[in-house]
Amino acid sequence: MGIRVYVTGRADVEVDGQVVINERRFRGKQDRLFFVYLVCERSRSVAKEELASVLWLEDQSDAWEATISALTSRLAGMLSSEGLGDLGMSFSRQ
Repeated sequence: MGIRVYVTGRADVEVDGQVVINERRFRGKQDRLFFVYLVCERSRSVAKEELASVLWLEDQSDAWEATISALTSRLAGMLSSEGLGDLGMSFSRQ
């Protein structure tokens, strides 16, 4: 079983050549950036403070922790709805 994740041009996930998550499922730029950053940094744990510095380059929201929690929940839901957690595409909330 092959998983392919596209992070340039589009943010898609394919399983065995079939797109199971396409870019339209992400709500906006912030959701896509969150997903792509985690994919690119998949070999290590990423702290929520680091994610905040990536998502808000200049003016960090006062509610950044709540926003990261919401992004994490949406992404986890999307991955689990497609059964990707069973294929090793999952992450833990810290």
